[in-house]
Amino acid sequence: MSPDLVRGAYRGAARSWADDASLAYIPLARHLVAQLGGRLPGPRALDAGAGTGAAGDVLRELGAGVVSVDLEPDMLRHRLGARGHTVVGDVARLPLRSHYFDVAVAGFVLNHVADHVAALLELGRVTRPGGVVLAWCSPTSVPS
Repeated sequence: MSPDLVRGAYRGAARSWADDASLAYIPLARHLVAQLGGRLPGPRALDAGAGTGAAGDVLRELGAGVVSVDLEPDMLRHRLGARGHTVVGDVARLPLRSHYFDVAVAGFVLNHVADHVAALLELGRVTRPGGVVLAWCSPTSVPS
């Protein structure tokens, strides 16, 4: 899906996304972040494709300082502004320093990017050597 289509699909949807979709996404974010075994590999975390912040909230509960990135500014503004740093950006071309984050989480974004490999490589680029990348993608969105 093109970045413009993704932006358009989520523009103006932040309130309903946070109120309704979070009922599913918060437990899924907890499950994904639980793969860390309850311990962060360091204090700097990236919530890539953050939306309204389900994965970032779970990372903050563990003590992380979170930078949230999303294509749609409305999604970031809805709840995240008061809870950390936000950056408008594309997960396949992150406007972030290389090797900075201890953990990068892409909980709910890979099904929205055209090139999964490029997005995963980009997550790896911004994660320090020895850091952790956690990503989830719906099986129906993975190309065969």
